[in-house]
Amino acid sequence: MMRALMIMVLFFAVTNAHAQDYYQCKKKGHHNGLTNMASKIAAYQKAGYRCRWYMGTGKSRARRGRSPARTNKKRRSSTTRYTSTPRRSSGPAGQRQTYEPLIQHAAKLYNVDPNLIRAVIKIESGYHPRAISSAGAKGLMQLMPTISSELQVTDLFDPRQNIMAGTRYLRMLINQFKGDQKLVLAAYHAGPGIVSKRMAIPYKATERYVRKVITEWLRYRAAGL
Repeated sequence: MMRALMIMVLFFAVTNAHAQDYYQCKKKGHHNGLTNMASKIAAYQKAGYRCRWYMGTGKSRARRGRSPARTNKKRRSSTTRYTSTPRRSSGPAGQRQTYEPLIQHAAKLYNVDPNLIRAVIKIESGYHPRAISSAGAKGLMQLMPTISSELQVTDLFDPRQNIMAGTRYLRMLINQFKGDQKLVLAAYHAGPGIVSKRMAIPYKATERYVRKVITEWLRYRAAGL
């Protein structure tokens, strides 16, 4: 009873202060309640806790039940990579270590956290250099042809060009959304136009994507890479 009361107190304290951003960390036999501090989340994950990210109390409760049917489907723009179709690849997955020099170079050149680049590559392509999505995004960081032409990329399947252009694009989004991590990742997934218009994560699929990337980001940080 006391434990349940403590969890409820922590729940209301965190959600009242940060209703749009919190994590629930737990593992078998233990439960550390809710938190929104990156240092605590990284420490929990390093200790074996599984931390799940939620966007607001209402959405977290709805996620445990059935998702409501979507009545209005969003039109996809030429820069939107929003898709539920799995990636396909014509070659084997590489190892993260293979691309570390490129990641480190791009991170320093564009002043982007290398762990963010690693997380994006992990979720986007699983380190498959020739991955292609149903929306037409290609390569390690799954860049759209329209974006690659703006960034003067001649070969999206070339790891160096893909990572450099993808990191440069992340820097552009970081500047545009003033460092808001969730909006940056949402824009990377769904396109900056719809995110700028709403100033929020626009789709359920994008929300899942943002949650996955942030989880990997924190995992890499906890590993001390």
